[in-house]
Amino acid sequence: MTLNILRRKLFCLLPMLFIWIGAGAQDFAIKSNMLGDTMGSLNVAIEGRISNSMTIDVQGNLDPWTRKGESLTRHLFVQPEVRFWTCDAFSGHFLALHLHSGIFNVGGIESVVSRFLTNDFSLLRNSRYQGWFSGAGVSYGYNLILGRNINLEFEIGGGYAYTKYDQFECNVCGDTLAENMTHHYWGITKAAVNLVFLF
Repeated sequence: MTLNILRRKLFCLLPMLFIWIGAGAQDFAIKSNMLGDTMGSLNVAIEGRISNSMTIDVQGNLDPWTRKGESLTRHLFVQPEVRFWTCDAFSGHFLALHLHSGIFNVGGIESVVSRFLTNDFSLLRNSRYQGWFSGAGVSYGYNLILGRNINLEFEIGGGYAYTKYDQFECNVCGDTLAENMTHHYWGITKAAVNLVFLF
């Protein structure tokens, strides 16, 4: 075997070796929240390892659809978080600190719970609210290993969001009832059942 042939074979094998090492390390994950998927919200999250027991996760959600009927749930938001794993990253229990910020246009929603803490969800039934929000929260989660490169992840979190919005009479009209209103939301800020693909 000549030196040139050996070099060519090494040149072809080295990238494969790095891909194999990277796959074994599982330093990155791409995931989708199946709860959001069932409600028609487009979502994706990317998570990266920064140490053996710490990762950074960034989730994005978009609901641009106009649905039949009276309800409207359009939104766009991002939610970055830092996760602290009790064992190795991407397996077992974790605690997280998250931020969130986005825009919304919602109304005509029948809520199962009418009141919770400082929030009156019954107001969403007869009016439309359009504005933005920003806040932070904490969450707990568990990552269940299903296979070498696939996990199922459960997460629930609560926190605070400052909202500023305009109130409109109905979902399809532009009749304004109030402008530049504010609300301090306390409650659930994250709920996810994620299908996770590891790399």
